[in-house]
Amino acid sequence: MFIWQVSSKQFTDEEFIADYNKEAPKNLRIATVFALGFYNFFAVLDYFSRPEFFAKHTFIRLGVVTPILLFMIAAMRKVKNRQYARPIILAGSIITTLSVFYFELDKNPEMIARDPVGLVFVVMFCLTALRMLRREAHLYVASVMVIVIGLLLRAQASNAAWFSYLVAVGVSCGLGIGIAQIIENSWRRNFAQKKIIQQHEAQAVALLEMVFPVNIAERLKSQSGSIAEYSGDVSVLFADIEGFTSASQSLTPAALVADLDAIFSRLDELCVLCGCEKIKTIGDAYLAVSGVPLPASDHADRVVRLALAMQKDSVHLKLGGQSIRFRIGIHSGPVVAGVIGRSRFSYDLWGDTVNTASRMESTAPAGGIQISSETAKLISGRYILEPRGEIRAKGKGMLKTWIVQGAMKSDLNNEPQQYDKIA
Repeated sequence: MFIWQVSSKQFTDEEFIADYNKEAPKNLRIATVFALGFYNFFAVLDYFSRPEFFAKHTFIRLGVVTPILLFMIAAMRKVKNRQYARPIILAGSIITTLSVFYFELDKNPEMIARDPVGLVFVVMFCLTALRMLRREAHLYVASVMVIVIGLLLRAQASNAAWFSYLVAVGVSCGLGIGIAQIIENSWRRNFAQKKIIQQHEAQAVALLEMVFPVNIAERLKSQSGSIAEYSGDVSVLFADIEGFTSASQSLTPAALVADLDAIFSRLDELCVLCGCEKIKTIGDAYLAVSGVPLPASDHADRVVRLALAMQKDSVHLKLGGQSIRFRIGIHSGPVVAGVIGRSRFSYDLWGDTVNTASRMESTAPAGGIQISSETAKLISGRYILEPRGEIRAKGKGMLKTWIVQGAMKSDLNNEPQQYDKIA
């Protein structure tokens, strides 16, 4: 078995053969059509040079060999038959070569010394144009040499005939094997390069889907330029870690990054489970949304469930060995979402809804979930809301707000792992 090393990953001979079986039918069709044209053209030479053989040889060419080869080509058009590409190519080559042997023997039954041009041509063509692989090439050459030696023995041929046939056919077989080896090596290199390209493309797609929502990633793969869309009905969540600045000062950079990675990784999981979309992190702040890029009629419920799950998990999340508390703000309304820029670009949100959600977060009590009146209207009756009255928000004036105390439905008090039911 051959093992090919490609960019730190091994690709087996079976993978190469599967690719060969996919590509071989195209080469086989082209080569066989060309070969049949040339093969049957020799019937014209028979007509003028040896007319006594014309009818019999033409029947073999057009009535036997050509239909068999055309049937093989037709069979290879079916995907389920392509796994048999190698034996089909070998069988077609042997059938064609046997017919040429028959023509040679019919015209020269005593195997008198001569240059077997027809045999040399068909051997070289089968070993090169048909793109045989090593195994089939060696089987083909072995078959040809056994037939040649058998015919020479049967005819009790002269030394000159032995020399003439064995040298001509043997040299053509040797050259053909060498060329087949070179072609296969080239094919394997191309296969390895294709695997490298596929591997890099898969990595690029995976990275794209990690950075962007899946449908946005699909659009980025198929179009260039900025992506922007307006959505009139979404809910935006802002959250940050209470006391982050003072806690972070006592941590080493490595410890700080490790703790933040653990915290935000869990929030990412909760986002997926609750059917929300993470937008980005800014320092210790976390921005998520529901309703874009895919619309969701229950966008407010999803975001509030995410907030409650974050609040519940906060006791298990540590910063510097201490449990944390989130300050969370939520607002519902229209946004513009999209991707802009030419380098280090990202999916982002713009609009007054985003700003208001940020104000909800910055004025929320420690460990609380503060929502606007727009969000409160959307979730009223399903959650326990405590009126907080009006608060002054920078750049917004006085805003009426509520604090989410919990869900009225007991099934929302389950572990966060159950939230995938609402995604």
